Amino acid sequence: MANESLESRLAEAIGEHNAGVAGNKAAVLRAQAQFQSLREQYPDNATVLAYSGSTLALMARDALKPVERLDLAKQGLALLDEAVAIAPGELSFRMLRGKIAFRLPEAIFRRTETAIEDYAVLINMELHNPGSIEEKTYATLVYELGIAYYRTKRMKEARLCWSMLPKLTDDAELLALARTKNTSLGRKTDASKSDAFAMRNLAGALIGIAGASFLSFAKRR
Repeated sequence: MANESLESRLAEAIGEHNAGVAGNKAAVLRAQAQFQSLREQYPDNATVLAYSGSTLALMARDALKPVERLDLAKQGLALLDEAVAIAPGELSFRMLRGKIAFRLPEAIFRRTETAIEDYAVLINMELHNPGSIEEKTYATLVYELGIAYYRTKRMKEARLCWSMLPKLTDDAELLALARTKNTSLGRKTDASKSDAFAMRNLAGALIGIAGASFLSFAKRR
């Protein structure tokens, strides 16, 4: 009965969280109240911690005062770090933390490395379990991983990410963004269809971060 109650309450709170992600500020506040109550009862539950952390990040997004934004974002990341430490292989936790870390200003939070770690784990999991991540989401992760590498001055890895996108998606907007980024680095945008060497180089950039033995990009259709 207790588990059923937890599952039901989690489903409701996550629903409010997801509505908040879509821009419903009132839903964010409802989610925060629900997750606060859940954390008091289940302080070690990784799902509660992860979504509570993400909800705090949404509150930071909506806060008007810079100091409040900073404090809420830090609290949210701390909870997400706890959740990932408990369940490092849980894709949803990595997605939540990675997206938040990616969007935060690097100059203030210094969490781009966290985004790189989480994105690499997500990409690794998709490569080992094709279809676990929706195609557009997967391609977006690769594009954003390139930006994260760019922010941390790893231009070779950034270029390889953007060059691999034509193998992953036909999304015109995403490909145009990648071409613009890659052109700004002074190199060709598209990798050859048989450019296995470039794929191995990108794999090398991810090995160790994701704990993979070998990563390679390939069109999944």
